[in-house]
Amino acid sequence: MTASGYLARRRHCTACRALDHWLRLTERHGSLIHAFTGGAAIHAQIHYPEHDLVDPRSGTQCYYHCHRHEAEHGHLHLFRRPSVDQPLSHLIAISLDSRGLPIALFTPNRWVSGDRWLPAAEILQLLRGVSLNRAGCDRDLSLWLIFFLDFYRPVIQRLLLERDQRLQRAGVHIDQLLEDRDLEILSFIPIDWSADLSAAEAELASVVQSEIRT
Repeated sequence: MTASGYLARRRHCTACRALDHWLRLTERHGSLIHAFTGGAAIHAQIHYPEHDLVDPRSGTQCYYHCHRHEAEHGHLHLFRRPSVDQPLSHLIAISLDSRGLPIALFTPNRWVSGDRWLPAAEILQLLRGVSLNRAGCDRDLSLWLIFFLDFYRPVIQRLLLERDQRLQRAGVHIDQLLEDRDLEILSFIPIDWSADLSAAEAELASVVQSEIRT
């Protein structure tokens, strides 16, 4: 198997597993949003669940809320502690539409998330250990998140690098920028999950055909 064939198969497998867990979750709860809210009425700025999903083993913390009143219904904020005695660092935010479908990825400024800021390379390392298996939530929610993040890892890497480059280009001390109330979102990338799943399937089919011909 060629390197490109291995990568295409792995990417397709990750895509299928993310979709499978999302479908199971949606079948049980009605939507990804309801998996966080328990079907409760949703109010702006409130965390769902109330005290967040916290996995003490992995140091992962996650919650859903809404407040931006744009195309999205709300978004997930994902954090992780490098170790028990260290503060949380914000990893990524995932925008959802009213159906609970992911429609964008973004990075908020530090004053928004109230975390310890880390550069892109360190955030990417923390993403590898994300898990909500011990957070008391639906197991499919944790597994969907793991495979979704893996599938979109190249996009997340680009998003984090864009965030860091924006901060570096500003010519102002980074601590000042991280508390600048005029800067709420540092980087933003819309996604079309359905189209990206189809692209992964088409890529695999192309690689398979190429391997058959050779």
